[in-house]
This record gives sequence, C-alpha cells and structure tokens, in this order.
Amino acid sequence: MAYTATKTLNLALFQFPQGVDNTEHTVILRGNVVENDTATEYVPGGVGSTSFQVTAFSAVGLVTYSSLKGIQLVNGQTVVIYNTASNTNDGTFTVSNVVASSTSAGTFTAVPLVGKTLSGTGQTGQTAQGVGQLHFGVQALIPQTFTVTAVSNTGGQVTYTYTTLVGPQLQASQFVTIAGCTNAANNGTFSINSITQTSSTAGSFIVTNSAGVTTDSGTGSGNFQAGLQTFARNGLPVVQMTFFSIKGYTYVWNPTNSTVQIFLTGTSSGSVQNEAGLGPTVAFDNTIRFEAIYIRG
Repeated sequence: MAYTATKTLNLALFQFPQGVDNTEHTVILRGNVVENDTATEYVPGGVGSTSFQVTAFSAVGLVTYSSLKGIQLVNGQTVVIYNTASNTNDGTFTVSNVVASSTSAGTFTAVPLVGKTLSGTGQTGQTAQGVGQLHFGVQALIPQTFTVTAVSNTGGQVTYTYTTLVGPQLQASQFVTIAGCTNAANNGTFSINSITQTSSTAGSFIVTNSAGVTTDSGTGSGNFQAGLQTFARNGLPVVQMTFFSIKGYTYVWNPTNSTVQIFLTGTSSGSVQNEAGLGPTVAFDNTIRFEAIYIRG
C-alpha cells in the first residue's frame, strides 16, 4: 500500500474580538478550521496540524519519518500512528528527542501515554500514517503556492482565479504575492478582500488593485500563519473545543491526543455514528468553524 498524505488542519481566528466570561474566568475564541490542499485522506484516530509517513518504528520507540506536511514536529506534542504492519505499533504517543534531517524528514522517540507500553517489536519498511495534534500555540508560517489562470477587473476590484494550490487554504485578509503576469499591473502583493473556494486546490479571490488589467495569468504565493497568538501568549489549557459544519460530517475533539475525529453516517438505527476509515472517505470541507474555550490567566 502506497503512502498518501493525510489532511492537516489549522485554526484561523475571526477578525472580531474574542469573548471573555468573567464568571467562569474563561476566554472564548471562534474562527475557521483551515484544511490543506490534500483534503481527501483521513486517518482513524483523528487529524491535526501535521501529516507524515512512518517508515520505521524500532523496538525501543525510535520512529523514522518522511513526507512531513504542515507544522514541524515539536517535543512534547502528541501524535497518532496508524496502519503499521498488523497494527503492531499503532497508537497515541508523546514526541521526544526530535531530530530533523530536513524540513520533511527525521526521527523522534515515541513515548507511550501513561498506562500504555511499547509493543517491543521493531518494524522497518513501513508505509504507516502519522498525524500530529491540532496546534494552538505553536506558531509557524506555512508556505502556499498556486497558479493564476485568469484575471478580471471591475471598478478596481480585481478577481484572480487560481488552481493547483499547495498548502493551507487561502484566507480573507491574508497577503498574497502575484508574479509572472504579462501585465505588470497585475503583479504585486495584495490583501485578500474575499475568497471563493471551489475545491481543495482551486477557487478565486478578490483584491483591491485599481491598475489591474483583465485577462492574464501567472503564479502566486503566500504564507499561512498557523497557531493562535492568544494561546501562544498565555500557554493555558483548552477546556472545550466545539466544531460546526454544514457538510454533514460530525467533528469531535479528542482531548487525549488533541486531534479532531471525523464521523460519517451512523448505523441504520441512527443511534451510533461511525468514524471515517483510512483513505479518501472525507471530502473537502471549507465550512468548518470552531469555538474554543480555555482558562483565562
């Protein structure tokens, strides 16, 4: 079985101020859940801000990884490993002793959660899935690249149509840089006023550019700011995470491994929902919103 990169998720705050509950001494944040470009693969156990392939898992928990996407692994975070041979080394682990050999590969030590133990069986030549937790306070700039296929200007409001997005979904209010257009006026760095996503890798966005010229093509780039500054500043624990979507999926926060589990249609009785299985079982969803409640310092 070949390895396929899984979904990664990051949080983008709404622009309006955060809420404060002075009675409960909590802060309430709301915003969008941002998927990456490869939005069809899911790993049972949940998805988060990092995706990687596990190629080896030693008897003492030394994990060799590659093909990492999203936020870099950090010591102390949790990861879910799934689909090792005979599921021998599957489970949730705490990351220790990260040694990155590049931005997409390296090793780390997998430490079992309290009450759990390693299998003691080493495995090499694996194509297992690795998922890192959903990050709040770990901040990083994740590159985005795309191809501009069309440009139109209506009263200084310029619409750029894009395809082949690599990286997290483009967001309103973020800056993008356009280059390579035949008409130089269409090139430059702009703030996105609004965006329409037609798939996990395509859509259109509007910027203000009075000099923009209709009919053109080029390339684009940007950087998604992952991690919430409020969490990074306070370093306080999340009390509750709630997710909302109109696509029909149920998104559930798993506090044990800090991932988001996705549940599909339930049984015929309607009393139980089933977690999505490994593979392309979950379509692109650009309607996910979150509400996070955490203790105020």
